[in-house]
Amino acid sequence: MYKNLIDELLKEFDHIEQQDKRLLAPLEKIKSSNKEKIVEGSLNAIKSLEKIPYESAERIAYFNNINPVHMKLIYKLIQRTGAVHKYLRSTPNRDYFQVANHYFNNSFYTIVFFVGTECPSRCIYCPNVIIDEKGKRTLRTYNQENGTLLKEKHIEKIFSDLDQLKRKGTDILVKISGGLEPLTDTKTIECITGFAKSMGIHVKMFTNGLLLNSEKRREKALETNDIRISLSTTDEDQYHRICFDSNASRGTGNALKFLKIHIKELIDKKNRQEKNCKIGFNSIIFPSNLDQIKKLIDLAVEID
Repeated sequence: MYKNLIDELLKEFDHIEQQDKRLLAPLEKIKSSNKEKIVEGSLNAIKSLEKIPYESAERIAYFNNINPVHMKLIYKLIQRTGAVHKYLRSTPNRDYFQVANHYFNNSFYTIVFFVGTECPSRCIYCPNVIIDEKGKRTLRTYNQENGTLLKEKHIEKIFSDLDQLKRKGTDILVKISGGLEPLTDTKTIECITGFAKSMGIHVKMFTNGLLLNSEKRREKALETNDIRISLSTTDEDQYHRICFDSNASRGTGNALKFLKIHIKELIDKKNRQEKNCKIGFNSIIFPSNLDQIKKLIDLAVEID
């Protein structure tokens, strides 16, 4: 793999020499500057980025004994070399590079499916939750009788269009989300993940996780490539205030406790089946839960 990267970096360096010599101007005063040395530095920078994608250029240069003047050209080589992009998006930190894909001057397209017919929670920040003057929360759902739900023929047409984009070299990410809980409609999730898998397209699903309490729904969730569970606090009382109003049934008082259990069951199932699916938290931070950031990280480590 690294030999292929070196070959492609050398080709891009040759292209710069022929088409964009201004990028080489800062190197003229450095005696040690040559193509092989800069490509070697580029490979070392790539190895650093695959482990710590947000590492600064200064630290990469320092720990890899790279001349700092070389870093600008090294980053240009990385940005312009398609083989490098493909490699970085295959590493364990691929989600970072998917998000930052535009930085590599590549075409990137995200499509979001809003899936779900209901939701067991009434979160204060949800756009589908209406809160009246007394604090009562009402969930706004879709009129299913008027045929507003996605049908397989609609999803098939969408993926047909995505296939055309993919054939032109566009990177695509499919998200399953919504103000309603996606796991209330596992049939649509199954349809979306089926088309996506056949085309090699990654799927990221956002869920509150409360319905991961059944084997069937855990199975459907793990057909995606990335699951993000909405969790903004580790405190049971605060969780209840965020996700339910004061009139919610008593059973919701232990919702966070059971959510943790179901997340652990999901992770165990993923490991048993050796599924290539990332599982993480999606947290909304506001003044009242700032103290929860470290606790959420600790919880993620503990559950895993």
